[in-house]
Amino acid sequence: MAHNVREFVRRISSQDLDQYPDWDLTKPLPRLPVPELRTTLNRYLGVVAPIVDEEALKHTRQLVNEFARSGGEGEELQAALQAHAKTLINWVSPVRSTA
Repeated sequence: MAHNVREFVRRISSQDLDQYPDWDLTKPLPRLPVPELRTTLNRYLGVVAPIVDEEALKHTRQLVNEFARSGGEGEELQAALQAHAKTLINWVSPVRSTA
């Protein structure tokens, strides 16, 4: 592993700064995309799987599938999140309740 680090440092240290473009700080960064609902749910299941037993995982999968069904709550909340994301630079910012 030390060899890989040494090689990386050698390559980086031999590079000239002129090879890299300047950052254009006047241009805004692109908006953070909202991941697809199924992608988010699959990631959730991937996180849950190692920490629950098989029965709990089976139950969690059932709940996730119910949440993700066409016309269901997941679809409705995903649409709301996508609409919310269009109004912000960073949709991960806290959502403030109006209640």
